[in-house]
Amino acid sequence: MLKQYGIHGQTQAVINFPINDGKAWFTAEFGRGRIGAGMQNRPATYTTANPVIQGIIENSKEFGHLIKIVRVSEESEEKKAAAQSPALTAHPEITSKEDAIVFLKQNGAKATHLKDDDSIQKFAARIGVFFPNLYD
Repeated sequence: MLKQYGIHGQTQAVINFPINDGKAWFTAEFGRGRIGAGMQNRPATYTTANPVIQGIIENSKEFGHLIKIVRVSEESEEKKAAAQSPALTAHPEITSKEDAIVFLKQNGAKATHLKDDDSIQKFAARIGVFFPNLYD
């Protein structure tokens, strides 16, 4: 099922959702909102058919207050959106910061992008991965 989430009163927003008790993050970029005189207002939106991402958003503290469902679509649009929807892939074999840095460098990160734990998590989320065992 394709779901579109909206943030009213915003033209765009970037929301970081914690995963695995804050050990990793998923970043959703809401956009295409419109505010202004003489124009029909439209919330900034994020659309996904991925049930994992839907669960992350709908179980967040922002859901129901800041973020609301603005549209639910049927199967025909779902397939199209699924191809565009980012998927988070867990890499439980990554258990140290050093392993994470090596993995991310192999996937396009530069050392300057990986200065601290926060930047490691953000870059991982940007490329669609997270490391559930990184800080165990």
